[in-house]
Amino acid sequence: MNVELSELKENISQLSDEELLKVIGDGASQYRKEALDYARAEIARRGLEADAAANSIRCAKCAGIMEEGFVPDRGHFEVVQPARWVEGKPEKSFWTGTKTGDKREARIHAYRCASCGYMEFYAIEETSE
Repeated sequence: MNVELSELKENISQLSDEELLKVIGDGASQYRKEALDYARAEIARRGLEADAAANSIRCAKCAGIMEEGFVPDRGHFEVVQPARWVEGKPEKSFWTGTKTGDKREARIHAYRCASCGYMEFYAIEETSE
């Protein structure tokens, strides 16, 4: 570990509990990744309870808090369901609009930054057990 990172770790370890929780909470956008990682490790070492916002997914652009939502897919009779990812290129179908056949599918999980509006999508396949 280089000197700069050692000093960073030492400085973080000297913060009060309240200051430490602010680092990973509202102030997270002001700190680099290493500082946030050290702060989370110090919080765990002290056995502190971090709030839900501090443990949430952070925006890749501004480090704001990402909130989960979904992209609506309006089907027959305007029935709303979460959109799905289907492998391969779309193929037209006379009867159903687009062929899906036996292609792999996954629900699209959408996250939007509450601060800057940046969005991320994840296609997570459900496993049947």
